[in-house]
Amino acid sequence: MSEADGTFIGRRAFLQQGTLVLAALGLDSVPGAALFADEGSEKGGITFGLITDLHYADKPPAGTRHYRETLGKLAEAAKQFEKNKPGFVVELGDLIDAADSVETEQSYLKAVNKVFTVISKDRHYVLGNHCVDTLTKEEFLDGVAQKNAYYSFDRGVHFVVLARRLLHERRQALRTEELEVERRQHPFR
Repeated sequence: MSEADGTFIGRRAFLQQGTLVLAALGLDSVPGAALFADEGSEKGGITFGLITDLHYADKPPAGTRHYRETLGKLAEAAKQFEKNKPGFVVELGDLIDAADSVETEQSYLKAVNKVFTVISKDRHYVLGNHCVDTLTKEEFLDGVAQKNAYYSFDRGVHFVVLARRLLHERRQALRTEELEVERRQHPFR
């Protein structure tokens, strides 16, 4: 998938169009794993929660984004997670929205993460583009007490956490390197 040829889909569309089906197909072949949470809880299968695109910020609504409502909605979701008792929760990116300063983004991160940490002791964060709009990767990771932006873990199944933004940055760096090599080899082109 690439943005250039128009086949790129965002995280939200990806989730809506098949990630859960893919996960379910993968879990179907794992002994003890279940397709549905009801089955899993009775058989000791894998249950996990997903949260994405919270975009918390202490600022007025803009279009369809109601930034300040995030904390209440997350608290409501926490009640549902308490009922379902997932083994772990993954926040799929854009936990916060952009701000003009590092201090402001850190305050957003602290506020939303305070509510998010109640949901599960076993939490995983995926970096979204808004998570590192003003904050550095290290500042975001420090704010959520996570060591790495990409890693893997096992919970009966092997999970891999990737940070698409970091892959994009690496591709950009490679393109820049390639251009520099090209310029040195052919200076008058």
